[in-house]
Amino acid sequence: MNKISTALSNRECFIQALYILLKRYQFEELTVEQVSAKSGLSRRTFYRYFESKDELLNAALANLIEEYAEDLSAQEDLNIDNVARVFFNFWSRHLDLLRVLDRSDLLFKLLDSMNKKIPEIYRALKNDKDGYGEHRMYVLCFSIGGFWNTLIHWMRSGVVLSPEEFAVMMENIVNSEALRRS
Repeated sequence: MNKISTALSNRECFIQALYILLKRYQFEELTVEQVSAKSGLSRRTFYRYFESKDELLNAALANLIEEYAEDLSAQEDLNIDNVARVFFNFWSRHLDLLRVLDRSDLLFKLLDSMNKKIPEIYRALKNDKDGYGEHRMYVLCFSIGGFWNTLIHWMRSGVVLSPEEFAVMMENIVNSEALRRS
């Protein structure tokens, strides 16, 4: 096995260990020793890849956003319906993780990661070489906030709607006359 694949494997081992431990412990309670023990790797190896457990969490969240970007990039048309469908399908596959992050009051870190990465993703998917411009940035911020808050409400309400139903509802909200009058 070459060094690059070893490095990726070790990083992934620590990330998976973090996910497993977060199901049982609050993030603030976790130690690097616990994460290392769960991963089967040493603390010394941990510090080769991460400076702290916060950096590990940031790497885990960045991986998650990259995975979402891959799902989104598979779409030919990035209309609101398709984006909503991808968004809610993706997060429905990661509901346990969302709940764990919520329990540890870490959802804001995921939102922060999304706020940083989504404009880059949008720019790449739209092949926008000139930048997104101030107007499009406001549209992206509005969209991220709206999707995010509905996602959290959806999760905390017990996931009553399927991702498909949710995508249709989001499209209806965006196209509704009531939203325009609000």
